[in-house]
Amino acid sequence: MPVAVGATAGAIGGLADSGLVVRLTRGRLWIAALGTLLVGIVALNVVALSLNASSSKVAQQTDGLERANSTLRARIAGEQSPEQIQAAADRLGLFYPPPNAVEQLRPSRADAREAARRLEDGELTLGTEPAPVSATTDPTIDPATGLPVATDQTATTIDPATGLPIATSTPP
Repeated sequence: MPVAVGATAGAIGGLADSGLVVRLTRGRLWIAALGTLLVGIVALNVVALSLNASSSKVAQQTDGLERANSTLRARIAGEQSPEQIQAAADRLGLFYPPPNAVEQLRPSRADAREAARRLEDGELTLGTEPAPVSATTDPTIDPATGLPVATDQTATTIDPATGLPIATSTPP
């Protein structure tokens, strides 16, 4: 390693005394080269400062957007509180069914035939208007789907304006 350093120092040592370096450092071209290098350094500093300023502006915008998102999330969470959802459900006439009243339906071909028959007879519609329903429905038919349900001796009262269930009662 000391040999490599000594050889490099010897090669560069004579460079300062070469004719080219002497002419550059003693002439006007040297002043132009130094001026160009200084202008380049200043330009790089200006570019770096402008990039820092724009990045801080972007960071401020990011912080503002994160605060706005947090505010909106808090507002949405407040609007979706269980109390507000329950109040909205009450306004729509919805209610919690008894725990044993909810069960899985297993459709069959007979259900499809019955639905097709009811569509032909006009009892069911495919449009946005609800199918016409009576004030009290058959307790063995689900008013929302028109399919048979387990008979647990409950009768559902349907709101004639909306076609939605509004109350459940158990006959005596």
